[in-house]
Amino acid sequence: MNSRFSNIHQQIYLLGLAAMVVGLPLSHILMSTSQMLLGANWFIEGNYKEKLLRLWNNKPAVVVCSIFLLHLLGMTYSSDWAYGLNDLRIKAPLFILPFIISTSQALSKKQISVILEIFTTSVLIGTVISMSELVGLNNWIRVYFGYPEKLLLDIRDISLFISHIRFSLLICLAIFFLYYRAVISKDIITASQRIICIVLMLWMVVFLIIFESVTGLSILLITSLFLLARAAWNQKNKKQRLIALAVIISVPLLVGGYLYQQVRSFYHVKPIALEELDEFTIQGNRYTHDFDNVQTENGYYCWIYVCTDELSKAWELRSEIMYLDKDKIDQHLEYTLIRYLTSKGFRKDEEGLNKLSNTEIRDIENGCANALQVSKSSIAARIYGIIWEFNDFMKGGSPGGHSVTQRLEFWKTSVIVMRENFLVGVGTGDIRQEVLQAYEDNNSKLKQEFRHRPHNQYLSIGISFGIFGLMWFVFSMMFPLLKRMRTSDYLYLAFLSVAMISMLTEDTLETQAGATFFAFFNAFLLFGRDDAQ
Repeated sequence: MNSRFSNIHQQIYLLGLAAMVVGLPLSHILMSTSQMLLGANWFIEGNYKEKLLRLWNNKPAVVVCSIFLLHLLGMTYSSDWAYGLNDLRIKAPLFILPFIISTSQALSKKQISVILEIFTTSVLIGTVISMSELVGLNNWIRVYFGYPEKLLLDIRDISLFISHIRFSLLICLAIFFLYYRAVISKDIITASQRIICIVLMLWMVVFLIIFESVTGLSILLITSLFLLARAAWNQKNKKQRLIALAVIISVPLLVGGYLYQQVRSFYHVKPIALEELDEFTIQGNRYTHDFDNVQTENGYYCWIYVCTDELSKAWELRSEIMYLDKDKIDQHLEYTLIRYLTSKGFRKDEEGLNKLSNTEIRDIENGCANALQVSKSSIAARIYGIIWEFNDFMKGGSPGGHSVTQRLEFWKTSVIVMRENFLVGVGTGDIRQEVLQAYEDNNSKLKQEFRHRPHNQYLSIGISFGIFGLMWFVFSMMFPLLKRMRTSDYLYLAFLSVAMISMLTEDTLETQAGATFFAFFNAFLLFGRDDAQ
């Protein structure tokens, strides 16, 4: 092909990749159109025989593309073709991106750096937009253009473009890319550029804390320790190796100690003398004391000192939401209010309610059931919420609507389905109906609206394609790593660790953003460059 046209196709290819990394954190439409651009450019460029031969000679690329082919094979024994075809549509990037990238001309080190810088900048913009949503700036813009304000009920709703989980994965990856740029890369950068990279890294870590992303912070910590262990293994200096080992041991101990203190604080109950409990409120109404229900909030028993008549009348004088209605996140308001008053150490009567500020009344209307959710640091409040979930679950409460404990029900049900279809699974299209049927057959505590897929990519693959499909899926991720000797490649190891850990608690590949994230960076870092950095 004429070198001038070849250069034009190369520039379009770069444009498509740049659009892709902008779209990942900021636009579903751009994610799709960038793939269309890359595909159209690939076809118009021609040289099909040379490209297909390049793919055939690249066995890791063939293996990576086979993840999508596994889903095609699963369609042959699926009964729900509508669901299966939609699943293939979502997972199309698993074939399109490695196919195009592995058969295209590899990029130079400078071009790789540009793409990664565009990605990091896009993630940074995403965090800024999310923070503007948190502080209400976006509502001012909405009102200015005549749109209604958006009520923020959950901190995770500040991720406007993709799910909060997928966004946290991109943030983690951006942090590792910034660290590579500032510390590991052999490229010459100025001191000010290095400082900017470090500041942006710190900002993104702080954002994950504000975002209350336990998943993102856990992945960031585990991947960091893994990469540190790899660096220590390759380190010849004994002193530096010992320092790294000390960090690897001490960090989990410190985190474990912090979590232990949080759990211990949660279960510390302030003693009460049953014989000294007051029988009547200041207004002369009788309290109810339920000694059988030992639920607590911040060490106080929820179901003592409850006067429903006073509480309901006093509440309805201060709120437009009726006492027996539901709050704004569909919880019973009475339950939310009693928990909140208990968390403050107040009695559940007129006097206790009148101690609340107007801001606290609004918090309760918005579904806040514990004062710590607004008074403690965001991540501490999130950890408290997770401990509460487990405590409520262990006492027979429903896991539905709780992000952590309901996963236990997802996984338990998914293991049952996988065990019953152990060898080849149920097929690409039948996973949803089989899992829903298992919830029904096993009398799950989850209500219908909370009965979801496994939220574990390995279980999803195992249910769909059986143990052999699951083994091939894991092989497809490990074989390219070993075959192309990327075991010393910081960038690829960081990505693969983030992706594989995320698959333990998420169906990472079951959404457009998740499938595109995995397919793009897996192919880009494996096949898009000549150097093993």
